[in-house]
Amino acid sequence: MNARLGQGRTTNVLPVRGVWFHECSRVAGNPGPHVNEASRLLGISSHLSGSPNQTTSMRIPGLKSLRSAIRWSRHGLKRRALVLGYHRIADEPWDPHGLCVSPGHFVEQLEVLKSVANPIPLRGLVSSLGHEAPPRRGVVLTFDDGYLDNLTTALPALQDFGVPATVFVATGWMGREFWWEELTRLLGRRDRLDQPLEVRSRDQRMIWRPRGGDVRRRRGDLLRALSDFARGLDTAGQDDILRNLRDRSDVRDDAAPRARGMTAEEVTRLADTKLVEIGSHTVSHPCLSDLPEREQREEVKASKDRLEDLLGRPVKSFCYPNGAFTQETARLVRETGYDSACTILSGPVVQGANPYALPRVWAPDIGGEAFRRWLARRIW
Repeated sequence: MNARLGQGRTTNVLPVRGVWFHECSRVAGNPGPHVNEASRLLGISSHLSGSPNQTTSMRIPGLKSLRSAIRWSRHGLKRRALVLGYHRIADEPWDPHGLCVSPGHFVEQLEVLKSVANPIPLRGLVSSLGHEAPPRRGVVLTFDDGYLDNLTTALPALQDFGVPATVFVATGWMGREFWWEELTRLLGRRDRLDQPLEVRSRDQRMIWRPRGGDVRRRRGDLLRALSDFARGLDTAGQDDILRNLRDRSDVRDDAAPRARGMTAEEVTRLADTKLVEIGSHTVSHPCLSDLPEREQREEVKASKDRLEDLLGRPVKSFCYPNGAFTQETARLVRETGYDSACTILSGPVVQGANPYALPRVWAPDIGGEAFRRWLARRIW
C-alpha cells in the first residue's frame, strides 16, 4: 500500500495482509522501484521482480516464495555464507512486527551456530568477496536499529559463545523509543476500536474505519494502517501522529520504555567489547529511496560522522532502513566511505556478490533443533 497521501487528501486506509512492516511508498502487490533496483543489483531476473513502472495491484499466490526459491537455487552449487538479521532479543506479549527472538531461543541458536556453522564477523565476509569464496559454512549475525536489549541481553550470550556481531545504529534514535514501538505500545492499551479514527499530520490525514473481527484483529489492522501512513512521513510528521494518539489515550504510562535505542554511552560500551562492530543505519531511519539525493546523502553521512566521533574509529558498514534503496543510494553509500551495505532481500552471499547489496535472512523465533533444521537448508 502506498503510505504517502496527496496534499490535503483524505483516504480510507484498509487493512493490509501479509508482510508490511518493511514496505516503503508502494502499491499493494507492486514491489516498487527500490525493490526492483535492489533486485537488479543482486542479479535477480526483472520479469520476476516487476517493472519499475508497474502499477498493478494484482497479487499472484506463491510468487514471493518462487522468487526466494530461485534466489537460493541459482547459488546451490557455489560455496555460500549466510547473513542473519535480528532486531530484538526479548520476550514481548505482543510483537506484531515480528521483531523479537526470545532470549532462550537466541541462546539455543548460538549453541547451534557454534556446533554446526562458522560464525564470522561481517568485516571478514566482506573482505573475502572480491577474491575468494566465502568461508565455508560462514554465518554473520547482524542487528538492526540499535535496541537497548542488544547490549543488555544479546551481548552476554554472544560473549558466552564467542560469536561476533554487527549492530546497525540509527543515531537519531539513540536513547529514544522508536516511533513504531511507541505506536505499538499506545495501541496495545487502546480498547475502543469500534469507531473510525482520524489522525492528522500537517496537511495530510488518514481515516481508519474498523472492519469485522475481534478487538485483537482490529488492533492489528489499525497498527498496520498507522504504520504505513507514518512511514511515509518525516520525523516531525511521525511525532504529530504519536502526540495525537497520546492526547487521546486515557491510560497514562510513566514507566521508562523498554523498546528504546541505546544511548551514546551504551553504544560505546557495546563497541568497547571488541566482539561487536557498530555500523550505521542512518540518522532518522527513513525510506532512503523516497528521499531526494541531497537528503539521502545527509542521512548516510551524518550518521557515519556521529558514530565515528563517538567511537573514535572508522565506521565502514551500513544497513538500508526498511531495506529501501536504489542504485543512486548504493552509490552514495560507497562515496561516503562505507565498504558494505546490508539489505533485507533474502538469499545467500556468494563469491563476487555486490558488497553494497548484501542479502540477509531473518532469524526466526524458534528453538535449537528447529533452528538446526532451518539452518541446514540454507548453508549446505
